[in-house]
Amino acid sequence: MRTVARMWGEHGLLEASMDAVEDLVSCPSSRAALAAVAGLLGALLRDHATREERFVFEPLERRAGANAVPLVYLRMVHDVIDQLLADIPVTPDPEEAGARLRDVLALVRRHFREEEEWAFPAACAVR
Repeated sequence: MRTVARMWGEHGLLEASMDAVEDLVSCPSSRAALAAVAGLLGALLRDHATREERFVFEPLERRAGANAVPLVYLRMVHDVIDQLLADIPVTPDPEEAGARLRDVLALVRRHFREEEEWAFPAACAVR
C-alpha cells in the first residue's frame, strides 16, 4: 500500500513538472529546446512506469492475469507515450513539435487519472 501511495505521489510531482513544460511550450521555443524537454520528460515517465510495472501492474497481473483488459490498455498507453515523445525531436517545425508535446501532456494527464481511478485502488486491494 505504501508503494502505491508513492506512485500517487509521483503523479503529483510529475504533474508539477508537466505544468512547467506547458509553460515552456506556451512561449516560442526552439526545436532543440523542445527536443531536450521531451527527452527529459520521457526519461522521468519511463522511470515512473518501471516502478508502476513492478509495484502496481505485476501484482494486479498475478491476480487478474496478463490479458486483463485494463492492464493491457495501461501498458499500451505507456508505449504510445514513449513513441510520441520520441517523435518530437525529429519534428522539423517547432510549432508542430510544441503542439505535439502539448498533446502528449494531455494524454499523460488523462492516463494518470485512469491509473488513479482503477489501477491504484485495485493494487491496494491486492496487497
